[in-house]
Amino acid sequence: KMKMVYVVTFVLCVVIIAVPPAIMSTDSVMSGATGQVPVTNEPSSVLSDIPSSFPSMEPSTSGPTSKPSFYPTTFPSQFPSNKPTLKPTQTPSVKPTSKPTTVPTPLPTMKPTITAKPSETPLEKIMEDVAFDVSGEEIFFPDTPQYQALEWMTYTNQLTKETKTSRTRSLQKYHWLNLKQRYVMALFYYSLGGPDWFNSTTDYFLHPQKHECEWMGIVCNLRGNITAISFDANNLKGHIPNEIREIQEMRSLIIKNNLLDGTIPDAIGELLKLQQLGLYNNDMFGDLPSSLGNLTQLTFLALYNNYLTGFIPDEITKLTNLQQLQLQGNEIGGSIPRDMDLMESLEYLDLQDNNITERVPRRLGRIPNLERLYLSGNFLRGTIPDELLDSPSLKSLDLTDNDLDGEIALPSGDEESNLVYYSVTFNELEGSVPTTIGNLKNIQYLFMADNLLTGDIPTEFGLLHKLKDLRIGLNEFNGPLPIQIFLPTLENMFLSSNLINGPLPDLSIVNKTFSLRRLYLNDNEITGKLPQGISKFRNLEMLYLNNNFLTGPIPSHVAHLTNLKRFHLFDNQFSGDIPTFLNELVSLEELGLDYNNFTGKVDDSICDLGIESLWTDCAVVVDPITGQETQEVQCECCDVCCPGC
Repeated sequence: KMKMVYVVTFVLCVVIIAVPPAIMSTDSVMSGATGQVPVTNEPSSVLSDIPSSFPSMEPSTSGPTSKPSFYPTTFPSQFPSNKPTLKPTQTPSVKPTSKPTTVPTPLPTMKPTITAKPSETPLEKIMEDVAFDVSGEEIFFPDTPQYQALEWMTYTNQLTKETKTSRTRSLQKYHWLNLKQRYVMALFYYSLGGPDWFNSTTDYFLHPQKHECEWMGIVCNLRGNITAISFDANNLKGHIPNEIREIQEMRSLIIKNNLLDGTIPDAIGELLKLQQLGLYNNDMFGDLPSSLGNLTQLTFLALYNNYLTGFIPDEITKLTNLQQLQLQGNEIGGSIPRDMDLMESLEYLDLQDNNITERVPRRLGRIPNLERLYLSGNFLRGTIPDELLDSPSLKSLDLTDNDLDGEIALPSGDEESNLVYYSVTFNELEGSVPTTIGNLKNIQYLFMADNLLTGDIPTEFGLLHKLKDLRIGLNEFNGPLPIQIFLPTLENMFLSSNLINGPLPDLSIVNKTFSLRRLYLNDNEITGKLPQGISKFRNLEMLYLNNNFLTGPIPSHVAHLTNLKRFHLFDNQFSGDIPTFLNELVSLEELGLDYNNFTGKVDDSICDLGIESLWTDCAVVVDPITGQETQEVQCECCDVCCPGC
């Protein structure tokens, strides 16, 4: 009996010594793709003892002579077609086709050849789990960017993979590196045509050994969480992936001047910390998602110059922190949400060049901080609400090119308006301009051209002492041109195509210096001579007086307009010789003198100016009865000779 005890004791000791310590340990377990392998407590050996595949037959009862000393150098080239949902209850006795539930006690000394589906290493398993959690089954289809991103994470990415020479602890601390975030950025690259980006090399983006926070266009906080993505004109094309919702610390997403297409993903509405969203100058289409209303921290939303359709969702009015909303240059229809006045922080609203219909909501005038409102290029109808002009905060209002009718709206009270820019050009406004136009004390740009406005031009224009640009042409204004309208601050004055009559005011009696550079008075019914006071406009570059009833010679004071580039006098009743002093207009590019009563010869010194376009009545006219030839003006350098031009 004693001998038997000694024998048993000796055998047990041999078994204990022969079995590797890793097999005896029960402290921790890591789940692989085809089995559960015990792992020692030593952090540096997390991957070193794990083979890349398992035996094709159930192993023998004896353990290996030594632990494997190498890490697998190759990986399978594809992933399983789907994730197993249930583990088998028994260890197979032949080649396994799914995960076994038990681990063989001894590890093999040789890697067997697997002819069934490829096995997964713990690294592959972790990467697959991360990607599946973010993207679902899309990761299993080789033609998807999700599959490409997972392959990159598993086989190219170095930051979260332990190598033979560098036994890092990356896998154990992958939560710090945020594998989901890294996967989403790899997916971002493959979804948006990364290989074709202008800066597409791994030195800029998708660098396998650098943290994603060091990649081009990405900004992170101190914890390594992405807070901003910005790409300008880098040839990004394709759809923004829904997985962008995983970047929960994102404050700013700006992708401008690229080729993004597809719709704006609903998932963007899950980025609840987002403060800036700019996807402008792209090729995106579809409706505006109502989920944008969830982004209550947004201060900047710019989606302009795309092909967006549908209508502006009412949920947009929930963005009470929004300061700028820019949707111009799309195909958005419907009406403007009525509750826009709930957006108390809104300062800049740009909806121009869309298909918006209905009326301009009165409540837009109640947005307390609204400074700039641009609604041009739509199909707005009805009258202009007085509330807009009475808004104390509004500085710019553009209603150009709509179907608005009724009278022109102006501030209703005597209080000074803060408007700097006001345009109602290309509408169907009618009636006269009220004298309250003088309340626009801060106006610099006033555009009312191409309407049906009538009556005299009010002298109250002379109260607009900051006015730089006045455009009231293409209307039916009549009566004489008031001298008060010639303000020292004016640089551009467009009064063409009205019914203005009478002589031009003589500014020689006005002791002022003028800034006028462009004066358009053509196509009216102005009579009389060109006054000497025209020389006051020393900065004048363009003077259009054609198609009126002006008479007499060209006054000599015109020679002072040395900055003049375009001088149009055609279709009037000017007479006399073409004056030689025109050679002092050294900046001239166009000179139109045709269809007048000028005579004589165009002096060679005028020809020497090298004028690009010079028109006179230099054509030879043959009398149909007598056959006699006449030529009112002789010109050797005119490129157009009239009549008959």
